[in-house]
Amino acid sequence: MQHRRKPASAAAPAVTKPPPSRRPTAPLSLAGLVVVIFLVAVFLYNDDAVKPTETVAVAGRARSPDLRVLHQQHDEDVEVEDQVVRDGDANHKQAQTEDKQAETTEEKHQQQQVVVRLPAGCDLYQGRWTYDAAGERSPLYRESECEFLTEQVTCMRNGRRDDSYQKWRWQPHGCDLPRFDASLLLERLRNKRLMFVGDSLNRNQWESMVCLVQSVVPTGQKTLQKFVNNGSLNVFTAHEYNATVEFYWAPFLVQSNSDDPQVHSVMDRVIAWRAIAKHANNWKGVDYLIFNTYIWWLNTFEMKVLKGSGALRNHNKGAAGGWSKYALVDRPVAYREVLKTWAKWVDRHIDPNRTTVFFMGMSPNHITLQYPHPLL
Repeated sequence: MQHRRKPASAAAPAVTKPPPSRRPTAPLSLAGLVVVIFLVAVFLYNDDAVKPTETVAVAGRARSPDLRVLHQQHDEDVEVEDQVVRDGDANHKQAQTEDKQAETTEEKHQQQQVVVRLPAGCDLYQGRWTYDAAGERSPLYRESECEFLTEQVTCMRNGRRDDSYQKWRWQPHGCDLPRFDASLLLERLRNKRLMFVGDSLNRNQWESMVCLVQSVVPTGQKTLQKFVNNGSLNVFTAHEYNATVEFYWAPFLVQSNSDDPQVHSVMDRVIAWRAIAKHANNWKGVDYLIFNTYIWWLNTFEMKVLKGSGALRNHNKGAAGGWSKYALVDRPVAYREVLKTWAKWVDRHIDPNRTTVFFMGMSPNHITLQYPHPLL
């Protein structure tokens, strides 16, 4: 029996193919990753291009910098450096100035310590004269060493045979005075004026002070002017210190007919006990004032006091005979009234924060008959 071959498709029942299995989806394809990286790089590049930078170099192809910007930046850098240098110099100079000021302050402090270092309760005005036989602390100068002494006060030159009078020194009770230091005194007098005002006793004190300080002033740096502006003022100047030691002739402090500094040997001495302004105009602006009036009050028991102010005004204008009318007043009364006039002027015209005022009381007479010339 002949069998017919069935086609292969009919030989077996049709089998349904299962659907192909799908691969799991990748989170990001390689191409997408490349694109993302590229975009991020472009973003970062653009961000850097927008922000100002201090560095001109650019990764990759170098961009030509703007020369004007570079020059401007260079100029700014140079200006900043110059300013730093100027500030440094200024700070250095300021530091040097502060150091000098500190040194000056310290020196002044040390000077003050040397001069005023005295025990508590020490009164310099209470003491005694002590004879220094060994001459350890005296004399502070010798007349042969001082060119500014006038002839009438050079005792040795005028016949005195011993110098024992130069060996006395002042000894305060309970304390000691530091030895006199001329340089220290002149430093304290720098840019200042010291003036003695009064009669011949204060003139002696002035000459002694000049001799005390002049020894430390080099030749050519010191001068002495007498009768300044044809008046009553004598001025010693230590030019290096811009300091002056002065004397103003006013034997009664108030006006009198004996006010001529060169011609004052008047027999009938008359005072105007309320008139002080003419003299006092020369005392203003002085840093240290030392007044005295004493020896010219010893000639008589009564003083001649000018009557009225009209005669004095006429005298100040140059009229003659202005001192002919006067009244006789007891010496203590007249002296008290003159001191009242002087004290009122001091109270009204002296600033105690600027000027220090001293009044010297009685002092030894500088005339004696023990030697050929009546000087000491």
